[in-house]
Amino acid sequence: MMITIVFWIFGPDPDPPEEKKAPHSSLLRRIDFWIMAAIWLFGTMNLPGLYSITPLFLVKERMMNIEVANTVFGFSRVGGIAATILIGFVLDRYDIKKILLIVLLTSGLSTIGLALAHKFWILVVMLFIQPTIGMAFFPIGLMAISRITSVNERGIFTGTALSLAAMGGMGLAPLCLGAVADAWSFQVGILLMGIATMVSCVFLKGLKGL
Repeated sequence: MMITIVFWIFGPDPDPPEEKKAPHSSLLRRIDFWIMAAIWLFGTMNLPGLYSITPLFLVKERMMNIEVANTVFGFSRVGGIAATILIGFVLDRYDIKKILLIVLLTSGLSTIGLALAHKFWILVVMLFIQPTIGMAFFPIGLMAISRITSVNERGIFTGTALSLAAMGGMGLAPLCLGAVADAWSFQVGILLMGIATMVSCVFLKGLKGL
């Protein structure tokens, strides 16, 4: 709450020129909109989507004691705080498309690593790496949207793309992971999610202006 108040007082408030707002119909015809929505979908799947089933995965398939699983799982989120701060310094110095590519690849690899890890110490390492990289995606994704949109269309572009990503990543992803777990296992679902995230890197070729 305090962060919100400080931003409201001191944050910049760009005033867009008096122009007609971009209609949804024109937004939905843009290829870069659907590319960005797809990239955000995979970014959301790998953090809040995976977050909801990870404790069950640790207890049911990795046979962790529930107290140990909750403790390790809780502490594994700490790295994300540092990632969101440090990524700001990286964005000022390097090409955003390359950073986005590295983050998506690393996020996919760490998700695959989480699925395949069986030894306790490897599993713990993957539990820290995966959400840390996953958290780094969100400020990069917002920066990417700001680069490919004008001020007048940025709000509707961001709101629509992130809404679609949230519905798929936070709504459908846990449902699909649960269905895959019923048919095979959580490991298979997490593994497929990691592979799909790595494959999503090909979408970056269609983004212009980054």
